[in-house]
Amino acid sequence: ATATATAKSDAPQRIDPGASGPGSGGGSAWNANGTTWEEADRSEWAKEALEKHLKKGSVATGAEDIRHNSSAVVAAMDGLDMGAFSRGEEGEDASLGKLGQLASMLAHVTCKVTKVKKVEGDASTAVVRGRKRYLFDMSAEVEFEVAVDESFGQDSSDDVSADTIRSEKLRETKYKGTISMTEIGSVTDEPPEMSVKFKKTVPPRHSKRANEVVNSLKRDLTNVRLANFVADFQNTF
Repeated sequence: ATATATAKSDAPQRIDPGASGPGSGGGSAWNANGTTWEEADRSEWAKEALEKHLKKGSVATGAEDIRHNSSAVVAAMDGLDMGAFSRGEEGEDASLGKLGQLASMLAHVTCKVTKVKKVEGDASTAVVRGRKRYLFDMSAEVEFEVAVDESFGQDSSDDVSADTIRSEKLRETKYKGTISMTEIGSVTDEPPEMSVKFKKTVPPRHSKRANEVVNSLKRDLTNVRLANFVADFQNTF
């Protein structure tokens, strides 16, 4: 199945946080012409704002409701040659293994930020040659959770009495991990450095889909959340 993600593009894009914002040329009254270097510390605000924006990171891949995406099922089955068992070309174990692969391929997989910690670094605004600049050099650790939902729209309440108040996905597996983000800065042409570490090994059955959705989250953090942080910085000062 073709994965779709909420990130705006397939690759991290460079943002230009050091550029002048709406407050261009805005220094103190004594420096109205901006001819003297003037800098104001914004570190505490930036740490809180960066945490706020990164916390919103969330992406999804796969069919939202497999019952309404029959073409995805047919394509996946053709790719795995699900008829090999009935033709006597493979054993039962191999056939069951393919069923597991099929469930993973068609699963609805999500990844969301659960916590942002260790937000560190410095930020400031500066008036340079009559233009306001937004400067920062920061880092953060982002905790995330991947959920692989193979229930295809069915939950535990479907087969129990109507007075049951708890509803859970019948086949949902979750994996947790951390993305360490460094070199979140205004003076580089490159996106932040990001390293991923799962808390436990993801089994082969889910590793491809889990890695895909985490990569989508990385793009979301860079292209959407950091871009929103920069816009917030420029609009606030």
